[in-house]
Amino acid sequence: EGSITTLPVTDLIQLLNATKQSGLLQILDTDGRRADLVFVDGEIEQAHYDGHEGEAAVYHLMRARRGQFEFTKDDQPAAVPRPAAATDAGQTSSGDRQIARRTQSLLLEGARLMDEAGHPDTARLSVGGATTRDSSTANHLRNLLD
Repeated sequence: EGSITTLPVTDLIQLLNATKQSGLLQILDTDGRRADLVFVDGEIEQAHYDGHEGEAAVYHLMRARRGQFEFTKDDQPAAVPRPAAATDAGQTSSGDRQIARRTQSLLLEGARLMDEAGHPDTARLSVGGATTRDSSTANHLRNLLD
């Protein structure tokens, strides 16, 4: 667990991808919106955030700058629980893979979309290698994942 202010979302995703982690990443941003991402062998298979699912959820989450995260390691992660509104609309929770794109490709596309939209934090994205501002937090997370 930790802060996405210290360890940005893209760096966190890259770390989980590079270390081939399986489990559930949960992020609660400062506006009270919750993100749930299922990782299998370092690849994001499912994602939900702020009413978005799949790739769109990841792209929107990449813009989050403040909040807390928790990663629960699980070699066979369960499906992401869908928000009540999605379940009420007739959508069911399943273990089906929502995201076909590889995680690194997903992050590159998200960075491209942010760049096209003129997002001010685009220059800070570091796709391809973690460049955290606080190495003690990154080291702590690596120790948790080992």
